[in-house]
Amino acid sequence: MDPALVGEIDKSHLRQVPDLLPALLPDHCLPLSPSEILEALSTGGTPLYVGDQWVGCPNLSKPSNNGDVERALCVFFQTFGERVAAVVHEKGKTLPNLKYEWTARYADRGVQDAPNVRKPDILFAKAGEEETTWSHVRIHGELKSKSSDSALKQLLNGAYFIFSSQDDRRFVVSLSLTANNLQLYICDRAGLVTTAPFDIHKDPESFVRVLAGLMFTNDPAFLGYDTSIVTKPAGRFITVDGCEYALVKLLFISDVIRGRGTVCWHARHAGEDFVIKDTWADDSREFPEASILRRAKGIEGVPQVVADVVLRVNDRVDSTAHLRSTIMSSVGPKSAKNHERLSDIERRTHRRLVITPFALPLSNFASQRELISIFIDVVKAHRDLYKKAQILHRDISSNNLMLVPITRTWNSVDLPPTSPSLAALAGSHALPKDRVLQPEAVPAPQSGLRRGLLIDVDYALVIKPQDEGARKPAVGHRTGTLPFMAIDVLYFGGDLPTHEPKHDLESMLYVLIWMCVNYAGPKNVERKNFDIHNSKLSGWVKAGDYELIGRAKAGTMSIPTFWNHDVLASFAPYFAPLKDCVSKWKDLYCENKMDYEHVLAVLEDTLKTLPEKEEWSDKDDPEGYGPQDAGQKRKRADFVGRINDEQDERAAKFLSGEDGRRAPNPASGEGVDESSSDDDSGDIDGGDFGVAASEERRRIPASEPIPFLLTAQRQAPLRTYATRRRTMASGDD
Repeated sequence: MDPALVGEIDKSHLRQVPDLLPALLPDHCLPLSPSEILEALSTGGTPLYVGDQWVGCPNLSKPSNNGDVERALCVFFQTFGERVAAVVHEKGKTLPNLKYEWTARYADRGVQDAPNVRKPDILFAKAGEEETTWSHVRIHGELKSKSSDSALKQLLNGAYFIFSSQDDRRFVVSLSLTANNLQLYICDRAGLVTTAPFDIHKDPESFVRVLAGLMFTNDPAFLGYDTSIVTKPAGRFITVDGCEYALVKLLFISDVIRGRGTVCWHARHAGEDFVIKDTWADDSREFPEASILRRAKGIEGVPQVVADVVLRVNDRVDSTAHLRSTIMSSVGPKSAKNHERLSDIERRTHRRLVITPFALPLSNFASQRELISIFIDVVKAHRDLYKKAQILHRDISSNNLMLVPITRTWNSVDLPPTSPSLAALAGSHALPKDRVLQPEAVPAPQSGLRRGLLIDVDYALVIKPQDEGARKPAVGHRTGTLPFMAIDVLYFGGDLPTHEPKHDLESMLYVLIWMCVNYAGPKNVERKNFDIHNSKLSGWVKAGDYELIGRAKAGTMSIPTFWNHDVLASFAPYFAPLKDCVSKWKDLYCENKMDYEHVLAVLEDTLKTLPEKEEWSDKDDPEGYGPQDAGQKRKRADFVGRINDEQDERAAKFLSGEDGRRAPNPASGEGVDESSSDDDSGDIDGGDFGVAASEERRRIPASEPIPFLLTAQRQAPLRTYATRRRTMASGDD
């Protein structure tokens, strides 16, 4: 994992940026100015800063012995927090109601809820949890007694886990202490930026700015949270273009640092279901996804746009450029290097898109017949995009092929029922008339088969722009997702003369192979005894030299022995009837016949041979996991499932009244009492998947106790969660 993460921020790491610290944590985001806090801490009967030293701060130049330095530092940080809180209250001001604590109890045994157990030296995380997970972490830090490069890798790992488990993170702030020198690391979707290091004893005002800002900022947006996601007693909500949507489920969260950082939610408004998609779009791409989808309006098998917005934070566009804005006015040798690097770093803007229909992942197919039918639909959608709208997708992956329940139109989707109370809370009125889509009716699909949907046109190429001028080249990573990238794209990369439809059709073949080797059967049943990373196909997914990967894949495709032994022999038994289809599709590549007509002919001929009904059960198949309660632990059952479970539990307690709040009665038109004294919307609650603070944050009256707890060094049962493996060759998802 370390090489992959370091590779993501390669050439996008801006070091020791001058004036970044006050830009990141300005005075107005603190409860008091740093100078006021420092003056108060330096005076009185028991000053905390005396004689150019912080009282109670351990000797950070001393190597740690079983976490003793880390624990002592957390005690000092907690003491600092208590003293600052007391100063703020003495001056008649209030603080956000944050139930967080500094802890070092994971420095020796690691946080367990990730595929790679990491041991962060210190965490600022949700207090009172039996076992802290990365979804609870607000800040993480590393201590080194002397200069070391290992802190960078450790902090990148922590940022990766936070991004992967908190859907409301815009960027992640981490800290490192090398002896007495403190430095902040800020990971966002364009890479990594670090502040200039400073001595905490010799520059106490900067230390106050950092620690008071991390612990007490009055606006979580300054620490990288997305405060447009609002938490209420009944759940979480997002307002887009004047309409409020209830977030029903988290569908997808990107497992990268640098890149689009895609997050998708199943959302509901007035009983209708939608998908809300957040991305960090590369500004150098002339046509954003919403523009491309509008160009494709009316094409079957492609999502339709309901609304799209560019997010704003504190009255300015949310962009990765803001963290780097101080570089342009800086001088010096390090600044010169940063100036040079800055020109090669993409600028990314935070965009939000509401689309319909709501669809399910491809792995939810119900039969071999439905799977092949979905591929037919997607190939046709790709063909019509290219021929009718002059749009070439260029990023085919298993995440971008979806299935839609049988409907009369693409705008009216029959879905499994969700909580009627939650639906009512999402709004009692329909979308405005000018926002309601009226597409033509979609012809009935093959009997009993759901439709295929081709999504995610972020990297699509507009072949013939109309009046917009020539398309600009995009800055950043090559286009594609590693296991599905066409051989020519892998081999030639940026020197590829033209990305053509045949390359996307080849990628679709790899998606079908992916399904046949990673899944035991239909209905999202994974294989329990197969790991593609440790199989004969591992060369297709291991990050490394693109050209070598392309050569390896070309050899497998071209040599019958390799094809049979590496690919077909890796198929799960259930997919044996599709071996002939996959082989014929592969032959089209070898014969240079990879076009729409030939691919559709192979798929449609295969469809005719597949039975209407199948006799298959995950309970009987030794390759499958069987029922979820069978105790099997899924290899790629990710953070998303666990977080949705936690969200469901919270919603169930609210709706049943178990949490002490009375649930509304939608039938009577009753609403939610958002003024409840039990409303915990002031928490940035990682336990509820990184819940951001609401617009009305609850404040602590001066009469209430200071909400900081020293960490109890207690043992707790370990629980382990797995996340999906990194299969991305680039920083983009």
